[in-house]
Amino acid sequence: MVTPAEIEEFREFCRQKERDRENRLRERWHDLVESCLPGGRSPGECDNVRDFSFEEPILAFESLLGADADGSHPLPDETVAQLWDVGYLMGFTAQELLSDEDLAAARPERRTRPAPPWNLLGGGHGPGRAIPGKRQFPSRWSDETTLRHTMDVAQHPSGAVQLPHRDFRAWGERDGVLLSVLLSSTGEVLTSYPVSGEGVVQHPVHELAGWLVVSLQNMIDSVTPPSNEEPRFSLDELLAVGEWPPLILALESLGAEEARLAELRELAGL
Repeated sequence: MVTPAEIEEFREFCRQKERDRENRLRERWHDLVESCLPGGRSPGECDNVRDFSFEEPILAFESLLGADADGSHPLPDETVAQLWDVGYLMGFTAQELLSDEDLAAARPERRTRPAPPWNLLGGGHGPGRAIPGKRQFPSRWSDETTLRHTMDVAQHPSGAVQLPHRDFRAWGERDGVLLSVLLSSTGEVLTSYPVSGEGVVQHPVHELAGWLVVSLQNMIDSVTPPSNEEPRFSLDELLAVGEWPPLILALESLGAEEARLAELRELAGL
């Protein structure tokens, strides 16, 4: 039995990890700003960008990426890539980082907005895909094999539970692999994923997206204490295997913090 003190200790651990992440990100951001200056700018312009970087970071991003895009103050490709990465990590959207107006005036090589180097989309558990954060079916399974086992578990599960947002999670073992199948309330198969077994591979989360997993873990802890019971068991499983959209829907149903959910829903394409 997990005690309240142990739960609080774990929550404090997660909060400290989030504070550490924010501090590292802040240091990286200010180092990156300094690496972009002066870049042909006057001392006054440099001071303005520095001030923005502390007080209104989005204005610093607009200045640096906009001036690079139109060629007035070009930056190395690697620096631009880092600016986009840090901007996404700080929670800004692509349109906020580089406006439509700046994009239209950009040099040909800068007329695209890089996508975030991660997503929270579901699926992607097939062998050989190696998607960060996803648990992968054994390499010996073809797509046809996976589909056959998925439909068999959906129709003849060893057990099933209803998730907080009304979809169902069914499970069963096939060919030495425990797999779960998510079904809608009307019985439609939504997706399946491997839980454990011979040949199942877990791919690590993208290094830039660790904060997303921490956010989801914090939300899970905020709505239900650690337990082997439902719904906590299913929430932990969905997080572990990389099935983020149904997890976000479940968290929404359980009353997780709306401000953070809105951001996560966007990343999950919901």
